[in-house]
Amino acid sequence: MTVWTLRDFNDLVSKYAGEFKARDVKAVMPFLDVDKLKASKNQNDDIKAAFENVRKDKAYLFEDDSLPRVVSFTSGIDNTTNDTKTKANEALRSFFGKE
Repeated sequence: MTVWTLRDFNDLVSKYAGEFKARDVKAVMPFLDVDKLKASKNQNDDIKAAFENVRKDKAYLFEDDSLPRVVSFTSGIDNTTNDTKTKANEALRSFFGKE
């Protein structure tokens, strides 16, 4: 499939950027040979292959679903901190005469 207009080309690049989960299309573009891809007889396959190559070499430009998301718990409210803050605020209020 040959894409003739710049808009169609950009739409095709955006489509593959979405499929490959690029973090930012503008960040990936410098690593694509845009002139070669525009002149390609089979832009669909060539753009896909170009994204695969960039993803292999520059994986940080793409989201990685294989990384596990780690969620840890917090210890909660530390009552000694709140008591210390409360005591300090009360001391300041009494020092300035405001209760």
